[in-house]
Amino acid sequence: MLISAANIVTPGPAILNTVRRAAQLGMGRVFPTILGNTLGLAIAGAFCAGGVVSFVLTSEVLWSLFRWLGVGYLVWLGLKFVFKREEIDLSGDVSVSVSGLTLFWEAFLLAVTNPKAILFFCCSVPASYEL
Repeated sequence: MLISAANIVTPGPAILNTVRRAAQLGMGRVFPTILGNTLGLAIAGAFCAGGVVSFVLTSEVLWSLFRWLGVGYLVWLGLKFVFKREEIDLSGDVSVSVSGLTLFWEAFLLAVTNPKAILFFCCSVPASYEL
């Protein structure tokens, strides 16, 4: 329960992306973002539930690679958001044109590679799965 509570109260990149797109495009156009995020999290969870986490946790090389890839990814995301100049118009005039497919893939890739979500799924694996 503590892991779930910490995960819920700390918004990650997928939630921030959904909020950004909802503010930018309006609530009616954010559905592909929500769908992409949901599918990405389901796939990440399935990999962990399928036993991939056991291999990563038992191998020092894979665990180290996973950690440093996660660090690099978070640094890249942070720098991207710091240096990206984007104005969000909250007036309600939806003049930004982004395809639903673009919104889906953006959210899907963000969710399936989200280190916070993957760590949550890894910590949620029952002890009987650990080697």
